[in-house]
Amino acid sequence: MCLARLRLADEPPSAPAVMTEVVHIRFGEAGLVVTDLLGNTRTIEGRIESIDFMESTVVVRRKKE
Repeated sequence: MCLARLRLADEPPSAPAVMTEVVHIRFGEAGLVVTDLLGNTRTIEGRIESIDFMESTVVVRRKKE
């Protein structure tokens, strides 16, 4: 089983992932609510730009202020 890594679109691919072992992403009122394997949750203001199932990577573009 390969769990997803969440990366930000405006950071280089070599930058560390924002979250690893992502098991769930839902759309909340404040943004994307991302949960990892251990149940840790983080809310990120932005939108999903791409999902790569072969690389298990979700790329999010942050909401501009």
